[in-house]
Amino acid sequence: MINIARNKVRDSLSEINSFSQSINGVTGNIFFNEQGAVDKPLKLAFYKKQKLFPCFQQYVLSHNNTSAKANKLITINNTVMQKTKIVYAGIDFKKLSDLDINQQTCEIEFYIWFRFENSFDPNEILFMNAVEPISFGDPFFSERTGKVTTLAYLLKGKFNVYYDRQWLPFDTHEIQIKFRHKYDNTDHIIFIPDHITPGDVIYSNLDGHEVKKFSLDQTIYENDQILDPTKNNNFAVINASTTIQRSDPFYFLRFLIPLTLCLISVLYILITIFRGKRGRSY
Repeated sequence: MINIARNKVRDSLSEINSFSQSINGVTGNIFFNEQGAVDKPLKLAFYKKQKLFPCFQQYVLSHNNTSAKANKLITINNTVMQKTKIVYAGIDFKKLSDLDINQQTCEIEFYIWFRFENSFDPNEILFMNAVEPISFGDPFFSERTGKVTTLAYLLKGKFNVYYDRQWLPFDTHEIQIKFRHKYDNTDHIIFIPDHITPGDVIYSNLDGHEVKKFSLDQTIYENDQILDPTKNNNFAVINASTTIQRSDPFYFLRFLIPLTLCLISVLYILITIFRGKRGRSY
């Protein structure tokens, strides 16, 4: 019985032998080659200020060799890999306005910057939770150091936000900006969170609000509209999220005092009516 079970496990694992049959794991899509080993791409990195950073060019397993350009392919131990662009990206929130609690939207003014080698077009960025498309103008900061180019922009747009009603009247909001590339999946471009602000970008509290928490991280978005199993439907996403609270110390009093007066008035009216009914009953 044990041998039969082992043979079934072996046969099942041997069928996971291509990307189309792969299993999505923590480290990516997993499948086995002819030797029963798992092919993993190279990880290239460099040290800077005692920290390890991914290089601006990486090699990932190629999912579709016919569509990839020849100069972007490399073969190592019979494993075909494809050159992928790494772009460092960062976001900092500057100003909020036109907060619509009912529609769960607000206008956000924010900094966004990119570090990359060779070429990169920010206009191919898709803001996933933007109400309307946002276009890039000219950068307010541009710098080239060696092969690395840094571009920084100041943008403004309307986004969907999460409003936590249970914290009323303290006015707590979760503000989030999410973006990915419109066309290129992780075979072609991967965004890395960049916590090093360029030039004139300064982290600060938002106007009228205090930043309680801020995070900048990367996730993977699976595009379900790509139905071809041989194609990679994963897109690198940068998430910038912050939890803010109104910093006006008197806002609570301005909210609470009118509410207290209204409650006292209602109680006074109810007591007056109740006493009037008791008086007539005698």
